[in-house]
Amino acid sequence: MEHKIPLLIDTDPGVDDALALLMAFKSESHRLLGLCITAGNVGLGHTCANALKLCEVAGIDVPVYPGCAQPLVFAAEDASYVHGRDGFGDVGYLPAQRGLQSEHAALAIIRSRTSGARPSQPASPPTWRQNASMAPASPPAARPS
Repeated sequence: MEHKIPLLIDTDPGVDDALALLMAFKSESHRLLGLCITAGNVGLGHTCANALKLCEVAGIDVPVYPGCAQPLVFAAEDASYVHGRDGFGDVGYLPAQRGLQSEHAALAIIRSRTSGARPSQPASPPTWRQNASMAPASPPAARPS
């Protein structure tokens, strides 16, 4: 495909989102700009670690932006009883070799809009889409020119 659609994925990587991400990594129709991570089934520390490890294992080198640690409206529900304490089934993987970006996910989403990226929301309830929800509420001074 000659023209690939730019894609920035807003996600809370656990076992459920991992499959969606692997599919996106191999998409011939999209150019992956990065991953915006939020807490979801487990806390933000685990979802960020999971995103980094998934990229490492899949051989994907895209920025991973940490985002919101809790939902904006409702209290977070811990689903570790389903997904494991780490969200990846407690397999005990070694941490990824690389780290997170310093930019907050909401700011990455705002910046990506100027490039025509299409934020995506794979496999998780819209109530967890804190990063995308925070983007329009960011003060103008925080928005890239």
